[in-house]
Amino acid sequence: MNIEHLLQQGALQQALEASQALLQQSQHLEEQTYVGKDYDLAMAIRMVGYVLKIGDSAT
Repeated sequence: MNIEHLLQQGALQQALEASQALLQQSQHLEEQTYVGKDYDLAMAIRMVGYVLKIGDSAT
């Protein structure tokens, strides 16, 4: 499921788990070389931070 969609539904824990899984996947791909690799990793890191920020605002 889309992380943004989970956030819209208020499913913060699931959004965090999904964003962390995305980050892990991006980190594992770091051994491979492809165009956009750095961007993918940066966006995954940004998404985890965004979910954490939203979660912090909700408490």
